Amino acid sequence: HEYPGGRLPVYHLDLYRLADAGELDYLGLDELLGSDAVAAVEWPGLLEETGFKFDLHLDFQFDADFNRILSFFPSGQRASNLLSSVIL
Repeated sequence: HEYPGGRLPVYHLDLYRLADAGELDYLGLDELLGSDAVAAVEWPGLLEETGFKFDLHLDFQFDADFNRILSFFPSGQRASNLLSSVIL
C-alpha cells in the first residue's frame, strides 16, 4: 500500500504471505527501496535473508497488561539522527 501526500511517500509492505525470498523480485522492491521514501515492513525476515539492511528496526511487544512496548534500533548515523530528532 502507498500513502502519498506527506514530505515523503510511505509504503506499507506486509511480507507475511510470501513463501520465499524469490517472490520479492515480483514486487518491484528494488525501485521502491532505492527511492526517497519510507517503507514500513511487516514480517521482514525474507527481505533480511537477501542481505537487505534496514535503517531502523522497530520492535512491538506487549507487557502483562497488554500495553504496547516499542523499541527502536537504529542502524547507522542517519537512523540515529532521525531518532534523536523525534524521540523525546
